[in-house]
Amino acid sequence: AKSWRLMVLSSGELTLAAHTNEGGGVKVKAGAELRLLNIPADVGCGMGLFEEIHGFGSPADFSDHLKSAAKVFYGTPLRAFLNWFVEHREHALARVAELQDGFGKAYVPDRASGEIVRAAARFSLLCAAGELATEAGVTGWLPGQAARAAGTCFKAWLEERGSVVGGDVEMGVRQALAFVEEQGSRFQRFDQAFVPRDRVGFVKTEGGYVQYMFTRGAFESIVCKGLNFRSVRDEMIRRKFMIAGEAEHPGQRKVMLPGLGRPRVFV
Repeated sequence: AKSWRLMVLSSGELTLAAHTNEGGGVKVKAGAELRLLNIPADVGCGMGLFEEIHGFGSPADFSDHLKSAAKVFYGTPLRAFLNWFVEHREHALARVAELQDGFGKAYVPDRASGEIVRAAARFSLLCAAGELATEAGVTGWLPGQAARAAGTCFKAWLEERGSVVGGDVEMGVRQALAFVEEQGSRFQRFDQAFVPRDRVGFVKTEGGYVQYMFTRGAFESIVCKGLNFRSVRDEMIRRKFMIAGEAEHPGQRKVMLPGLGRPRVFV
């Protein structure tokens, strides 16, 4: 089986999903997004992507300094690090495992999906590389700085992602909410005989809430097309976007509907 050998970090301004949308709206699978993790560039300190500019007059001055230094010393830190790594290979591998384990315990939230855990493993590898390079005397950083930086980026990625569930489940929840917002006209009102074209369900106000009732077929084949509708349904119930329903029929309720009797619908 082929597997990835390189860690990819991109400074592109567009996310992978945005690129595919430009090419015709092809859905990006969650596994692909894990290979190009979306980290917001602006860290919120008023200096763009920098948190500290180390005495320079402006973020631009600091950036120019880094570019110039990289041209002069390109490859030097890596060669020093690789020499150290080969000489201390057994110790280094043990430290990598220790650092990755510690990173996971410190930053991976409860209920995290497998995708979150895999993403954290990528950040933890950066953490380990930075800490080992510091231990080797290559960086000049204080112990723990690389780990904290990797943790900051992981938390920023997690916040940008929006939830700790699987990417496909999150996509399904967003699709369902967007469907209600954008295609509310496809729900038949209880107090009207008019049947809208391509009806997907019914809508009524009860207890101060507007209730949208999807027919089972519409929810499964239209709203959750290409996704596991049960996983989407369960997450919507957990977030209270959908009623819990009966134990045997999660998310569903029997409702007397105009002209359709009393079928089960997702509410």
